[in-house]
This record gives sequence, structure tokens and C-alpha cells, in this order.
Amino acid sequence: MTRIATFNVNGVNGRLPVLLKWLGESDYGQHLLEVGAPSILCGDYNVVPTQIDAVVPRRWLGDAVYFPECRQAYAKMLKDGWVDGVRRIHPEKGIYTYWNFS
Repeated sequence: MTRIATFNVNGVNGRLPVLLKWLGESDYGQHLLEVGAPSILCGDYNVVPTQIDAVVPRRWLGDAVYFPECRQAYAKMLKDGWVDGVRRIHPEKGIYTYWNFS
């Protein structure tokens, strides 16, 4: 079993390209999918994937965590074969995958 834990940068202050690169070009993660290796990719992605992932999604409009390109990159990871474990178990609104500690 391969476990990868990551804490990605927020896409603010010029770091959006770094976040998008990691979300879209995780070669090692893609390799794990291709060879069918049992794997867990977990951590803090700094992305609000869908409206149901935040209590008040409009609060994040204009913030990199809700930019379309970040959400699309996350969606591509799911399309490539990764599974959002929280949404698999709790597909409905009310369980939030993104929050702000401040």
C-alpha cells in the first residue's frame, strides 16, 4: 500500500501555478493508477471541489480555492481514477470537505 500525504499551497500570492501543476501533473500518482497499485492520496488540497463542499460557497468566490481552474484540475484527478473518499461515503450536502480555520 502506498500512501501519499500532501499539504498543497493555497493558490494566492502568485502560487496558483504551483498548485495547478501539482493537481494536474502528479506523475507519481498517475503511475500508481496505471499499474493498479493500492494507493491512498490524502492531504490538504486547498480546493473547494464543488458547491456542496463548503458551508457558504459564495464566500470563496474570488479566492484561488474556488477558481474554476483549481476545481477543474481536482475533477480531472477524479476522472483519471482517484476517488474522493468523503464524497463516496457522503455524497450529499452537510458533510463539508473545506473550511477555514480563521
